[in-house]
Parts: sequence; C-alpha cells; structure tokens
Amino acid sequence: TVDKAALTVSANDARKVYGDADPTLAYSVNAAQLKYTDAASVVSGVNLSAPTGSAATAGTHVVAASGGTATNYDVTLVNGVLTVEKAALTVSANDARKVYGDADPTLAYTVNTSQLKYTDAASVVSGVNLSTATGAAATAGTHVVAASGGVAANYAITTANGTMTVDKAALTVSADNARKVYGDADPTLGYSVN
Repeated sequence: TVDKAALTVSANDARKVYGDADPTLAYSVNAAQLKYTDAASVVSGVNLSAPTGSAATAGTHVVAASGGTATNYDVTLVNGVLTVEKAALTVSANDARKVYGDADPTLAYTVNTSQLKYTDAASVVSGVNLSTATGAAATAGTHVVAASGGVAANYAITTANGTMTVDKAALTVSADNARKVYGDADPTLGYSVN
C-alpha cells in the first residue's frame, strides 16, 4: 500500500487600495514536499476567492482556498490574506468672506468627489472640525479657516485649510460745523465719527 504524500497549497497574500482593480489571486505549492521530479503543476483544481469591488472594504479579508487535487498527494489548503488599504480623500475648508463687524459666516467644507469610489457620496465623511477668527478677532484682512479631524470608512482623509477674507467696514467721519465773527479768534475744529 502506498499512501499519498502530504502537500500544502497556500493561497498567496494579496494587497490593494480600496477602489483600485482587484488583484489576481494565486497560490503556491510547497515545493519542498514534492517527490522525485514532480513539479507544482501536479496540482490542479484549486479555487481561490476573496471579496471584490465595493465589498473589498479597507482592512483585511480572507483569501479562501478550496478544492485542489494532485496525483499521489493529499492536499492541505491554507488560506491567505487580502489587505485593503484606505483610498486617499481630500476634504477642503471652503473660503469665506465677511465685512468687519457683520455676523460671522457659517463655515463649510467640500469633499473632492473625484476621489470617491464606486457609488460612495460625500456623506461618507463626518467629524470635520472647522475654525477661524470670530467676532472682534476677525479683523480686516485674511484669516485661516482651519480644517481638522474627519473620518470616512475606507478613506484616509487629508484636510486642506481655507481662507476667510474680512473686508473693512464703512465708517463716516464728518467735520463739525463751526462759526465765528469776522476778526475773532478761529474756532477749534472738530469732527464726528458715525
């Protein structure tokens, strides 16, 4: 009686970025277990499967190996790992504008939708914090609209700051009327600020 020799067939690990093309799955035969002049080609019928497309979310997934036969060998299958890295996504603080002394504008941000994958929408992003100078601190000139934080499943977020422009407020300065008698001392001149 000749028993079959042990032979391990392992699904290869694979890697991709979320939204990129799915990798081609492959397997490796433990050549050290092959006898005589046998080659890895003695193995056939190995099926490999892993999540694809939008189901291949960021994180790790099993590359499942099944089936597989080889004359003279008892095949043992070992699963592999598919690692899916987060895709890049930029979130930018919107520029804003106000007049000094007016109400502070509502701050907002924009998601670069050209970087979104599959049917994902900008709503996948949450937790973005926006801040800038407010009230009396929002002096005439430009101020940074700082963006920070932000999370999104399957995406690595990069934030970009915006600019708030504060225009000068209008202010009327009027010379005060004055009166004198010809030949008298000149009156002190003054002005009024509206």
